Amino acid sequence: MEARFGRIILQQVDKALQEEPSRDALFWLLQIVDPSLDKEGFCNERKRASTFRQLKLLIHPDKNNDDKQHATKRFQDVQTFFDKCTGTGLHKQRTRRKKQHTNPSMNLPSYFHVNGKWAFLASHALGINGPPHVFWDCRVSGQELELTMAYKCINCRGTIAHGKTTEVTYNYHHVVEASAKTAKELFEDFGGSKTLGSVNEIKEEIMARGPVVSTSFCYSQSFFEACAHATDFQNGLVDSNHALLIVGWQQTACGEVWLVRSKNGATDIPIAIGQYSLEEEVIAPVSDLSNRPWQEPKKAFDVPRLPAEWYSWTYIQMYCDDNELQHLFKALGTSMISSVNKKVPFVIRESEKKARSRWAYLTDLEWIEAGNNWKVKANFFDDERTKGNGWT
Repeated sequence: MEARFGRIILQQVDKALQEEPSRDALFWLLQIVDPSLDKEGFCNERKRASTFRQLKLLIHPDKNNDDKQHATKRFQDVQTFFDKCTGTGLHKQRTRRKKQHTNPSMNLPSYFHVNGKWAFLASHALGINGPPHVFWDCRVSGQELELTMAYKCINCRGTIAHGKTTEVTYNYHHVVEASAKTAKELFEDFGGSKTLGSVNEIKEEIMARGPVVSTSFCYSQSFFEACAHATDFQNGLVDSNHALLIVGWQQTACGEVWLVRSKNGATDIPIAIGQYSLEEEVIAPVSDLSNRPWQEPKKAFDVPRLPAEWYSWTYIQMYCDDNELQHLFKALGTSMISSVNKKVPFVIRESEKKARSRWAYLTDLEWIEAGNNWKVKANFFDDERTKGNGWT
């Protein structure tokens, strides 16, 4: 940002923040970054959110080094101003319904954690790549946090469908691209969303399919001050909705607690069941995401349904016609001799269950006259992180 121009922008923002929060005041604030914004564009929620995000990037403390303390406060005040003008910072008003607590007669354990059932979630999917740590040092909107938790849930469900650590993950850049969507709307893009109506339903969903998202958790200032994990929450969202990922539960001496993860995904935070509106709206994807690719799709070769134990095979033998062989070498991107000599990696996946896939390399190709087809042999990589000499 050119220094003089930057100072003019910041002065205009400071002046706008002195106004009483209203839609007209917000319209004037957004016109600072986009003078072409008209009333029609302002009334479009997605356009309004996108313009506001441009403003936040423009006034980010990292881009304004003259007075870091004032720049950080301005950045936070702009978010508060936006929330007050649009009402997004207020706790969502919903029809209150009393959640059923665990029925002791149901066969549910006193302790469950997704990492115990799907150990490969621990080091990968429960996190979300980016943004730079400085971003979390500043306030983000409740909407951005909700989308982050939704994408964490998608990453976890995808990892479960894939059966191991995935290569395709959703990160903060996808949160930015999702713009003004809610977690529910995001799940619709992945096959649908469902709301879990009781504590037992939440537990059963977590046990069967993985983490779920609470979009209704609303904590108080006293909770924030007393919580041992306060740094995992955003002080700016006190008395507002703060989305969380529920990864399990535990019976303690003081009663049952949910085990939840917040934005950094690194720590299990216990929160008493029935407290802080956590169960009021809990959602999950309808789809098991089993037909989405979680490894490099451009290198993929689809085969018919395979038995469950194929993940433990060391090699595979397939029969292909000319058309299928063409698809194989398109995935390989090189000749047969080069593919064999260099162990060029490609992805073998089930055609009706694309999440199930493994890296392999070609070892032999033979024409079978009797069957009028090609016999293809391939070995699977023992260590899919290296994928042999052909991997770049």
